[in-house]
Amino acid sequence: MKTDIIESFSEISARLRAQQRMVRKIENIMRFQDWRLVNMHQLRIRSERLKSEQLKLALIKEEMYALAETVILPAWVNEI
Repeated sequence: MKTDIIESFSEISARLRAQQRMVRKIENIMRFQDWRLVNMHQLRIRSERLKSEQLKLALIKEEMYALAETVILPAWVNEI
């Protein structure tokens, strides 16, 4: 049980980091793109991609929080 939770946290946190990198990458591309060379179609595609990647990031965070709620903390944690 304990190792399953640790493995789940490790797997989810790896996915979370990768997704955060992806979102930052798309945000940077959109921030530093040459607006004179971008047409509206490209802008719409990039905006939709950013929204979908942000949604995936939110779902991974939700999964992480749900897993964190299942963890039973020892009694000594309340004493801190």
